[in-house]
Amino acid sequence: QIAIEPTRLGKLTTVAHSLFIIWLFSCYFFNWIPIKTYYAVLGIISCLVIISLVQYARIAFNFYRKNCS
Repeated sequence: QIAIEPTRLGKLTTVAHSLFIIWLFSCYFFNWIPIKTYYAVLGIISCLVIISLVQYARIAFNFYRKNCS
């Protein structure tokens, strides 16, 4: 059985996604359209997702290399 532990970056990315969604709902509720802020935050979250993806891919690659060689 394979068990991959969550990383701090993965947890941070999940929290960032959750806060972003809450922020989007609150913007909609208060009828506020923050275009510049939206794209800035979306860019930051996208970077977090990509970095987290690379980190988990490295973990999986190292696991595969150790156990399947």
